[in-house]
Amino acid sequence: MKTMKKLKHAVILVALLFVCNITNAQFVGTGSQSDSSTIDTIKKNAFRLSWTDQKVSVKGFIVEQYSEDYFWFQDNTGRIKIEISPERMPAFKFDKNTEVIVFGEVCFPIFGRTSIDVKSVNLADKQR
Repeated sequence: MKTMKKLKHAVILVALLFVCNITNAQFVGTGSQSDSSTIDTIKKNAFRLSWTDQKVSVKGFIVEQYSEDYFWFQDNTGRIKIEISPERMPAFKFDKNTEVIVFGEVCFPIFGRTSIDVKSVNLADKQR
């Protein structure tokens, strides 16, 4: 009976540790590696951001899809190419008038355009 009770507690403890590990969040305030940015700032710092694998978040609009995974993203400072793989597409419907926040990594190729490899897309009015 005691052995069964200890086993039950051990299973619960392992399950809680697993859940806590999955649900941890990242700090996104001043000084974090994912401070909100603008497209202009990302483009100016693209080499450093890409080299350090720093995460960025940008508020704006996905204004056009030009291939299966590639879109144009725009804020009031400019426009940038973003890549959103099908499994990272948001669960909500959106169009060019839906303000969103994209979170991802900057890609700075030697040849070609700076882009963002998007890890998540959230509605801007649901954030913070």
